[in-house]
Amino acid sequence: MEGLINTGHITGLVANLFEGALSQPPERFRSWMLEAVATAASADGALWRRAKRGAGAHALTVWQLPPQFPRAWEGSAEINPLKLHMRQRPDVAESLARSCAPEPVPRTRVYRRVLEQHGVRDAVGVLMVDRVLELNTEIVLTRTSEAPFTDDEIRAFQLIAPAMIGAATQAYFLGLAKPAGTHAHRASAVVDAGGAVLDAQWGFRSLMQRHFPGWTGHQLPFDVPESLHRSELSVGPLQVYAEHLAELTLLRIWERERLEVLTLREREIADRLVSGASYKVIAQELELSPSTVANHVHRIYGKLGIGRRRQLIDLLTGSAKDAGR
Repeated sequence: MEGLINTGHITGLVANLFEGALSQPPERFRSWMLEAVATAASADGALWRRAKRGAGAHALTVWQLPPQFPRAWEGSAEINPLKLHMRQRPDVAESLARSCAPEPVPRTRVYRRVLEQHGVRDAVGVLMVDRVLELNTEIVLTRTSEAPFTDDEIRAFQLIAPAMIGAATQAYFLGLAKPAGTHAHRASAVVDAGGAVLDAQWGFRSLMQRHFPGWTGHQLPFDVPESLHRSELSVGPLQVYAEHLAELTLLRIWERERLEVLTLREREIADRLVSGASYKVIAQELELSPSTVANHVHRIYGKLGIGRRRQLIDLLTGSAKDAGR
């Protein structure tokens, strides 16, 4: 990664990461991304850990490191100067060698107790904190050679890390969108069974904060539907679509249009009212009694906040014009 800041290679690498979100299989995107960044940094291994604040990792990806390394690395927090730096200065990249200075890495306790057995001589890492969703993402690149990460390489990693998170989020939601095609263009989030938000697109955050000003991002302000598969519900002016995917739930939300408050039957009656049909004709066409039609019309007017057929005509014809634009 030496000299990337001056050569413009960072821009190309970031573009490659986001293009990879479209071309790589979702299940291996993070591993592919770690390999791409580690290769550019002349690193031998890489680790990606994502977790809710104060909880264990719900996403862990390791590239070219022993399976035992993530637990050993996480357990070294009390003697690891780099882990201490990441905890004290989130969103700021640093290297192990610079964190240990002036003491050389091989003389440190973290090297003797953890790193030496895995052949790691230096590491560069960053803890990216999403304060809205209370999500922490730790990204670490490791090197087995005696050459430590340079200042330029650390600065380059600082620039690339946020792009890695953005690309991973994009790949994640693109992967979910393939099996869950309903309302695919809507702003999305993924939550667990308790309603804790594990990831969310910016559009989802924006809508939630607009309609729930006190929302912190950690927990949904409404209950997740308990349908076994798919369901929709109205939450104030928002429409929420929920699709359960194994132990997680994909949510899609949007601001409900005025006519979306009507049921399918009410919309059928409203369309016929606009066409000029009488209650009797509507009742015959839909096999209902005229009194039932009248009750439906009363509810339609109440939901839409209108009192006359002329207002309904204006509303429905105006919506049709908007949809055709």
